[in-house]
Amino acid sequence: MSFNALDTHTLLGIMQKVKKFDPLFLMLFFPNAFAFETEEIMFDKLTDETVDLAAFVSPEVAGKILHDRGGELRAFKPAYVKPKHEVTNNHKFQRKAGEAIGGSVSPAARRLATLADHMRKQDALILHREEWMAVQVVLFGSVIVEGDGYPTQQVDYQRSADNQRTLIGGAKWDTVDPLTYDPTEDIENWADHASGTVDIIIMSAKNWSLFRTFKGVKEELERRHGSTSRLKMAPADLGKIVSSKGFFGEVEILVYKGEYIDPKTKVKTRFVPDEYIVLGSTGHNGVRAYGAIKDAELNANGLFEGERAPKHWLQKGDPAGEFTMTQCAPLPVPENGDADAFVVIKTH
Repeated sequence: MSFNALDTHTLLGIMQKVKKFDPLFLMLFFPNAFAFETEEIMFDKLTDETVDLAAFVSPEVAGKILHDRGGELRAFKPAYVKPKHEVTNNHKFQRKAGEAIGGSVSPAARRLATLADHMRKQDALILHREEWMAVQVVLFGSVIVEGDGYPTQQVDYQRSADNQRTLIGGAKWDTVDPLTYDPTEDIENWADHASGTVDIIIMSAKNWSLFRTFKGVKEELERRHGSTSRLKMAPADLGKIVSSKGFFGEVEILVYKGEYIDPKTKVKTRFVPDEYIVLGSTGHNGVRAYGAIKDAELNANGLFEGERAPKHWLQKGDPAGEFTMTQCAPLPVPENGDADAFVVIKTH
């Protein structure tokens, strides 16, 4: 029997069936997607368009940041992510958990199940990397891209100093007196610097623990108890990692506990560090941009652009190998390239 590789359309179909919810920052602030046929992601075009992390690699040569005459970032050649798995004999012949003794599933069925599982894992790896990038853009107004075969580069959306603040000394949340400190005026002043309307605050569990101890906050949250969340989230999807804590004035408070495995330290790490809070808008229409797919085989079959480019092939020889891989070149871009849509405060 000859080997028939699954084509890209079939693999995308499998991926869509097993794809889970979007992580919070992507879902909330980068709801749109745009794929380019060019290596560079062009920001001025975008203004007209309404677990572990996948490692960054370069498909051919290092990307470069481009600047126009005025020094503003206009284009970026994003790094590739392309997680890859091998379908081994163990995947096909070993009994899986829950199977009857002796194996009730054929090797052919186990192989197909393994392919689907690899698609799910690869999509999750890339999705977590995209979420990490989105969080970096929101938290710092920039994202640093680095990896094997890819020189360290920074995509800087040039956030204003007023929108990136650090509390010092007696103003830090872990030093103020919770009985006398009322953050209302501070939050209103911070929100004034956002280029859009602030209707949501995202914070870590630790910052929430500090915030809720303030007397003024307790009284306001109790007054607004029972208000309906602005977010259309399925509790089964987001449950333990995202929770709405109520409204502070007209602003909804979300606590985000999303995690990833840091590729350098191998330690489980929160996407939003303990000390940061984010003031933003649920109406922010950022874009998940994708550079061109650079793969000779996929290009020969007419695929040059896309959010994902899954691939399946047999490597001949002794022993032969069967592989799956998903490729993309992602970069989250704030709406109109405006990093000042957010105000970020380091509270302690």
